[in-house]
Amino acid sequence: MRRAKIGGLVAIPIVLVAAFLLVSRKQPPPAQARGFRASLEGQPLATLRVGRHEFQVRKSDAGGSLDILTEGKSVKHITGVNFRLDDFGETPAGWKNGSDINGDSVPEVVVMEDTGGAHCCTSWRIFHAGDSVDQIYEFTNGHTDLFPFVDMTHDGKLALRVYDWTFAYWKTSFASSPAIVLIYSWQDGKYAFSPELTRTAPLPGDDLQKRISELDWDRSEPEANAPPQFWTDMLEMIGSGNAAQLASYVRMAWPAGRSGKSEFLAAFAQQLHQSSYWPQLNELNGGNLEAALPK
Repeated sequence: MRRAKIGGLVAIPIVLVAAFLLVSRKQPPPAQARGFRASLEGQPLATLRVGRHEFQVRKSDAGGSLDILTEGKSVKHITGVNFRLDDFGETPAGWKNGSDINGDSVPEVVVMEDTGGAHCCTSWRIFHAGDSVDQIYEFTNGHTDLFPFVDMTHDGKLALRVYDWTFAYWKTSFASSPAIVLIYSWQDGKYAFSPELTRTAPLPGDDLQKRISELDWDRSEPEANAPPQFWTDMLEMIGSGNAAQLASYVRMAWPAGRSGKSEFLAAFAQQLHQSSYWPQLNELNGGNLEAALPK
């Protein structure tokens, strides 16, 4: 390679100098590392301090993040869409985020995440915030953004309302779609399904007859050949532990001579079996849910 002398110095061609600078320039950290570091930059949308822990929620064009710090050091980084630490709407009287909600003498922090959009989806995380921060439960409530914690036993120990949206948009619009509500309570150091808190008394005969009389079969959905309130009532019986009433209800409610009954009941059972809460619903109905479904 020929080199030009300038004032007794050897001049390396400019192209080589530029190449050297490009190679030697400090490379940026990987995208994942940049994203984690960026998540802790700027002012958070909301913060919650519980003892020596701080929960921070941020939002950027790339999505949302939940960052948890202990004594100023990041210990958890969770990415998602829209996280929230407050403004949950109606909450139990006297409740505040960061208080003990289950009677275990450890503060709990509740975090909501939603994906945006018209209906779906909303999920919830519960963290112990004691000596360390540990997630103790996570569940999805689908289309329901209502605050899911409720004081069922009036003792300050909050249970969870978990919504089963298996029948969302099934043969009807969302506005007419029913959901089953299951109650979970704190049991032996964890949240678990509570048949006792979910179960209610069966409908008295007069109330059952009243519901049947209110069914408007002239406004039946074409795909079901039945009005949405018909299977809403069926799901309410199942979700309250009263599936044993299904046979009587269907027999009295379905108009004599109306076609499509067997087809509807078969499709209803098939859809119900798709529920991820089938084991809980079966337990709620004494292990006899399959046998109670009308054919």
